[in-house]
Amino acid sequence: MSTEKILVNDTVRIRVKFVDTDPTTGEQVDIYPAAVNVRIYDSESNQLISESAEELSPSIWYYDYTPTSADTYSVKFTGTLESGNNVI
Repeated sequence: MSTEKILVNDTVRIRVKFVDTDPTTGEQVDIYPAAVNVRIYDSESNQLISESAEELSPSIWYYDYTPTSADTYSVKFTGTLESGNNVI
């Protein structure tokens, strides 16, 4: 998790990489969701955004967000796998 200060009305690119841990080797392996949704919440847990994220590569997705007011925001990416399972 990262915490950064962003100026109001400045666009920030929020990125996520989906990975899992191989139970045999203990190494990280990329996960390739078929679709990714992003939700952004303000400091009072009000949902501000619920939209589709854009794909940079099969395991890396992003969303460009421009805050219009000073606040502390939280971001939740949910990837949907081909199997229908979700990865958060």
